[in-house]
Amino acid sequence: APPGNLINSLDKSFLLRVKNRPADQPVQIAKLVDYKTGKGGSSYDVEYTVQKLPGPQRHLFSSVVLGSNGKYNRLYTVTGQCLEDDLPKYSAALQQAVDSFSAQVSPLV
Repeated sequence: APPGNLINSLDKSFLLRVKNRPADQPVQIAKLVDYKTGKGGSSYDVEYTVQKLPGPQRHLFSSVVLGSNGKYNRLYTVTGQCLEDDLPKYSAALQQAVDSFSAQVSPLV
């Protein structure tokens, strides 16, 4: 699934297994929480987490729309995020903001 590939490309947790890796080298860990595919398979709602060790974990909600302006293929996206610890406080507002996103596009060329 495309959202899974997107999140996997953000994940660098394999670096934690590298021998002789400098301890002060930050490592980013990303995990897909959930996603939904929209009509026609050209839009996705994605929920995932990202943590750049040793920093705090962030929770992200994104909406992605793929389409065309008639000449070029386009990618439209919006993302809302908060610290994982603040998720109960901000989840509903972030989800509502991301869900309100729409893009009027033609099918991919």
